[in-house]
Amino acid sequence: MTPTVRGLAGLLLATLPLALPAATPFTPDDYYLLADVAAAAFSPDGERIAYTVTRSDKKLDQSGSDIWVVPWKNDSGKQGGEPVQLTRTPKHSESQPRWSKDGTWFVFLSNRDAPESASSRNQLYLMRPD
Repeated sequence: MTPTVRGLAGLLLATLPLALPAATPFTPDDYYLLADVAAAAFSPDGERIAYTVTRSDKKLDQSGSDIWVVPWKNDSGKQGGEPVQLTRTPKHSESQPRWSKDGTWFVFLSNRDAPESASSRNQLYLMRPD
């Protein structure tokens, strides 16, 4: 490598950090844009995954979880597909989806209909994924 090329490479490397945009600081409002994905469960045939997505609601000042399902394989046999939200309960949470042995339904826990006086507010629910 010639001294000129070395000098140009050094100059280019020295200016790179100056060309990068400044990082945007994380603000309290950014917290409400985050989502936590958890409790993934494969269907028995391996074709779908049920999972939970938890988000925080600034207006309600609480978080809630919903159940989603995504194809592991699409119609052409390739991996991936569009996720589908199966539950929508902004003031409540669903968790721990588990498939039936034949994959035609799944069970999950939710606090949507539990009485306030219950020691454990979660109840077991049954749902078809379609």
